Amino acid sequence: MPFLSYLWVGSRKTLEVDARIREQDRLLHERGEQHQFLSFYSTEAGIAFAQVLIDKKSNEIPAALKFAQLLDLQGTIVTGDAMHCQRKFVTMLMNEARADYCLAVKQNQGKLCKEIELCFSQTPVEHHHETKEVGHGRKERRLIEVLPGELLPKELLKVWLGLKEGCIVRQTSWRTEIRAGGKEEETTEKVRYFILEPN
Repeated sequence: MPFLSYLWVGSRKTLEVDARIREQDRLLHERGEQHQFLSFYSTEAGIAFAQVLIDKKSNEIPAALKFAQLLDLQGTIVTGDAMHCQRKFVTMLMNEARADYCLAVKQNQGKLCKEIELCFSQTPVEHHHETKEVGHGRKERRLIEVLPGELLPKELLKVWLGLKEGCIVRQTSWRTEIRAGGKEEETTEKVRYFILEPN
């Protein structure tokens, strides 16, 4: 997650947890034969730090929880999409793995997502960072806004370990596609939320 360098943790080792289909297994997957691998991917090195086949009768959520317990994650920041924004996963990272986390939040955690949205709508943001990029046929502007996690309701802070000391993040992106001849398409806006606990 590119904004981690802005949030004072750029020097920490970052591992992304994600389920991927190997290119050579894609045809089998399309036939309904599941060949998904769960990877802990080193964003600095650009390689999979560890990888395991996901059981056909399961999915990446329990696989990540079980696999992370076998790895040495101490001192790292584990990042993941909204599927991995699970209280059990966060608790295991904090208590057993001694790792920190940065996880996307969507409607699969409806109460948490709603309260984060509410915090940003009601609280002035002092910490923010903006970037602009032009290339690959598009223009993109990103605004990163950060608020203390302790603004969330106490009942959420009790079940989301580390969030009281951490922070919540809103990332707003505006993207404009540039067609041949320099014609610009209508700008689209995308808002994403994250919870972050960098100790």
